[in-house]
Amino acid sequence: MKTDALLYDLFQTFPALFFELIGQEPSLAEGYRFASVEVKQIAFRLDGVLIPNNPAQPRYFLECQFQKDKAIYLRLIAQIAMYVRRENFEGDWQAVVLFGSRSMDPGIPQTYRAFETNGQVQRFYLEEQASQGSLAFGVLDLLRTPKRGLKARVQELLPRVQMEISDPDRRGQIMEMFETVLVAKFPELSRQEIEAMLKVKSLRNTRVFQEGREEGREEGGEQTRLKMIARLASLEVPVEKIAEAAELSVEQVRAILDSQTSPGQ
Repeated sequence: MKTDALLYDLFQTFPALFFELIGQEPSLAEGYRFASVEVKQIAFRLDGVLIPNNPAQPRYFLECQFQKDKAIYLRLIAQIAMYVRRENFEGDWQAVVLFGSRSMDPGIPQTYRAFETNGQVQRFYLEEQASQGSLAFGVLDLLRTPKRGLKARVQELLPRVQMEISDPDRRGQIMEMFETVLVAKFPELSRQEIEAMLKVKSLRNTRVFQEGREEGREEGGEQTRLKMIARLASLEVPVEKIAEAAELSVEQVRAILDSQTSPGQ
């Protein structure tokens, strides 16, 4: 499981998290589309681009970094510049870099310091967001939690979901984040172990599985399941776990993945 890939996936699923991160109203996410943009001519991809429905609003570039990279700012600014040129983009933009911890940040070189001074580059640290009391980022911080401390941390966060989140949809989103993080980071855990950690009788009683079942009954539900399988596979979730989530056999999932990677697909 790639931590960076999982973070991008979670931000795409819950774009309100991005605006919570930068201290803005989470409802702003309703006016944005989260995209992954590839510039084929120069072989690079921006995994987190939030494109506004209203062109007058700023365009955001999200970079998740969970390993040391001395050239991260050089690379990010260069990629944004190439993107701006390709898109002939003339609006406002802002880059947001989310590090796992402050120790992973090499510091912004003097050459690019002006971008931070004028607010176009902002830096955040997941461990600090979690320590400041953000419930959503506390869940994301499970990505950095050693297995020996995972159960205690989950049981510390779970009561807060009931106490702090009154909106059923938002509560369901937080529980879905728990599920996604635990399944992706700890694929060796059985369904029963994850259910025990989340204190639920069955993961199929939670929002993500209920919605998936309903979608499966509707036209287009099969496409939703295929997209879910592809998404979990991209996060390097074991095929057995994917089959369990999709309610298919391992052989069926392997056949689907083979068809998705075949030429012409």
